[in-house]
Formats: sequence, structure tokens, C-alpha cells
Amino acid sequence: MNKWNNYETLEHHKGMIWVGKLIKTENKGNICVNQNGEFRVIAYVSPDMLEHKDLDTMVAEVVTAEGTQYLLEEDETKITCSICGNTYDELMVNIVDYPDDVCLKCESQYRERAKEYCEA
Repeated sequence: MNKWNNYETLEHHKGMIWVGKLIKTENKGNICVNQNGEFRVIAYVSPDMLEHKDLDTMVAEVVTAEGTQYLLEEDETKITCSICGNTYDELMVNIVDYPDDVCLKCESQYRERAKEYCEA
């Protein structure tokens, strides 16, 4: 896992876009795209960039410049994992085998907890 861009250092903005938590406190940080749980930096926001623009405008300009406006669209094929709370492509979440929606990253942990519960 990337130590700088991960679920602890970023927060969901809109669609597939995530932004660094430092943007709110220090007006600087990364704008990333989340693709199947992996983050790719698409821009860095410096303090002077937010002097005359809000974050929504800055993100819209970045994805427009890249020609990737679709990254801001809320995708109906996304599902949120009941365990970690992160949103993934529907193929990355098991919605069939368990009463909860469980992403592939949480599935082994979920099975272990279910096993322990059944044995108790």
C-alpha cells in the first residue's frame, strides 16, 4: 500500500476522486483517482492554487484538463463494503455469499470472524 496515498490520508470527494485530508487544514495535498482500491495521483494542490478557487472548482478543472470528467460521475456500479466503508467497483465486492457486502480486501477477515462466531 502506498504510504502517502491511502484510505487513512485521503477522503472521498466525488465519483472516483479522492483528495488529501491536508487540503482542508493546510490547503495542500494530492487529488487522486481510486481505481479498484489503488490510488493514482492526478494533481497536487498547493496553497496558492486555492486562494481564488474552491476545491470543487479545482477538482473539476483537473479532470477536465485530463479529459477524464467521467471520474466525477457517481457510478451506479459501485458498492460500499459494509466492513471498511470504502466504495469499489461492483466486481470487487462480494454481495452474494454473505449477509453483508464485503470487499475482496476484507473478505478473509470477515470469514475468520464468522468462523470464530460459529465456533463459540
